[in-house]
Amino acid sequence: MSQKTFSFLTGITFVGIIIIHLVLFLQNQTVSVFGWLLPVRAHWLVILYAVFFAYYGLKLSRKP
Repeated sequence: MSQKTFSFLTGITFVGIIIIHLVLFLQNQTVSVFGWLLPVRAHWLVILYAVFFAYYGLKLSRKP
């Protein structure tokens, strides 16, 4: 797998994470991970990190 393909797939994966957490935030739902509840307002932090990683993943996939 080339670096461009890996970066593109990583960017698309994080776009999916953004969509999932945005939907969960808009529906006002919590997420349970191994019995630990992620508060609704923590979705914004996850969305911000995912936007950062998606942007740079897609940006790196466009480099020649």
